[in-house]
Amino acid sequence: MYDRAVCVEYSPKKSFEYFKQAADAGGPAFYAHVGWKYNYGHGVEKSEAKANEAFKLLLTRGAFTENSRTYKRYEDLLKDRPIPPLLKAGIEWLIKETSTDDGLIELAQALLDGSGTYIDGSSFEKDSKSAYDIFASLSVKRNSKAMFLFSKAILNGKIPSSPIREAHTFLEWAANCGNTDAMIEMAKYHQTGQYEFFQTNSHAYAWLYAAKILGANVETEMGKLEQTIKKSGKGKARQELPWNYRPNSCRAK
Repeated sequence: MYDRAVCVEYSPKKSFEYFKQAADAGGPAFYAHVGWKYNYGHGVEKSEAKANEAFKLLLTRGAFTENSRTYKRYEDLLKDRPIPPLLKAGIEWLIKETSTDDGLIELAQALLDGSGTYIDGSSFEKDSKSAYDIFASLSVKRNSKAMFLFSKAILNGKIPSSPIREAHTFLEWAANCGNTDAMIEMAKYHQTGQYEFFQTNSHAYAWLYAAKILGANVETEMGKLEQTIKKSGKGKARQELPWNYRPNSCRAK
């Protein structure tokens, strides 16, 4: 209202303050206005560096939606105001970097680890929420690599807001999609009981067997586990697929 003099006196300064508060409180779309105002010195001291920082947050925190990886998204946000060159360059960067699922995964990893740089050379700050959103969106599409890395990030405490059971789900989904790394991890956790996985050597062996069928080099691990099962006197190591292995449940392209 202050920005457009709707029922109140026109005040670029007050409009900037409220846009900034809204964006920082969890409305990242408002960083479009924050960046625009920094870019042109509209109600705040002009600063290209701060404009770029606002645009970086705007783009990375919305990257998980396909709509946010288009020019139209930002034209709609700014309405009758033109897209500043700094934002245009950022949109081009985002579209290029996330043109593939692997590109999106790399961005999620950079946000998770605080690695990588934006177009102005500034580093990403750790942002587990944005990384979560990207991983979750790709996991729903049954991207096995994303599901595997998503589950590992949760188990390693890099996404502390997510429960361990969520990691269990995505790791199993990744394994069912034929991700041999996920199968090997399933085997390891079922063998050790780590991260609240049900401890059972026979099930661990079955996941290694499934990975072997798909070409993974796990003969050494299978041999060691076979000896462990034999010494325990609790059954035999059977070359059978895991009871919960359902490759048909994966709808990945």
